[in-house]
Amino acid sequence: MSGRTKIPLSLNYFKFRSYILVEIFKVALPNFLDDGLWAFSSSFINGILLVTMGEIGPVLYSASNKLKNLLSSPIKGYGRALMSVIGHLFGAHEFDELNEMYKYALKVSVITTVVVMVGFIILRDYAFSFFSITGMQTEIFWIAILGTVIMISIPFSIISSKMLDGFGKSMYSLLFTCIKIGLETSLIYVLNIVLSDGSCVLIGITVTEIIFAIVYYLFLRYLFKDFDREYENKDVVKTFKLLQVH
Repeated sequence: MSGRTKIPLSLNYFKFRSYILVEIFKVALPNFLDDGLWAFSSSFINGILLVTMGEIGPVLYSASNKLKNLLSSPIKGYGRALMSVIGHLFGAHEFDELNEMYKYALKVSVITTVVVMVGFIILRDYAFSFFSITGMQTEIFWIAILGTVIMISIPFSIISSKMLDGFGKSMYSLLFTCIKIGLETSLIYVLNIVLSDGSCVLIGITVTEIIFAIVYYLFLRYLFKDFDREYENKDVVKTFKLLQVH
């Protein structure tokens, strides 16, 4: 509105470029489908909990998810901030800086998560009381303990996923999400047969998050090693000139 910008916001500067739309959808579509896939996973888990714990099971799971979203919001913020910076560095072929920024973001995210989860463990009963869940101290205790393991694993998935978005490789995130949901639901199903109680959900989610924290980290390490060879003699970002309107 002030006019003090390097990129004027005017339709006069818009020129249709099909490859730009393709690049946008390569990032947007996987993220859109990702939410839909997790909705399917939640429906499956709610069904298991309803059978094993009764009506309180889905209520406890829903409350846990809401608290998880709240507690992981700093990590999501780091990821969104990181994504735009990563796009610039990737286009400039600054792969060493990408590597350093990835490790730095992970360190900050894990430290933040540990601090947040210490507070949550102390205030766990108070937090669940907001959802009118009382008299379940044992269940809430194990949710807090294994939830801490889950939360420390989550930064590896979120930060790595946003790195892939910055690289324009969001399809990998979608592929990992499909495999992750398949593994999670399979584990929960098998554990439900073995244990026949609601703990199968918490254990299944915990194991899956740990596995995919490792998978995401190793995959990003592989990409960093591969970038120099792949883009050594190739322009990564297509450039175009804006036509000035006088």
